[in-house]
Amino acid sequence: MIRELYPFLVDWQRMGGDVNLIVIRGVGEKAFCAGGDIKALHDNGIDPELRHKAYSFFREEYAMNDLLGKHRVPIVSVL
Repeated sequence: MIRELYPFLVDWQRMGGDVNLIVIRGVGEKAFCAGGDIKALHDNGIDPELRHKAYSFFREEYAMNDLLGKHRVPIVSVL
């Protein structure tokens, strides 16, 4: 979800002054699901050969969180 949403956030940040609000709406039974990645993070985190995947996930996650927190246009999620 991070990899799909992040480019849109960047594009919306670059848009001109026409955009005053961004509304993101979840779709389907697992829209905005939380925790689905925990098992994979655990498994990757304890395996030295796969640990880089956990690091990569958190790098991308926190980059998106930073962008959300600093975005010039308010973002609302409808759950």
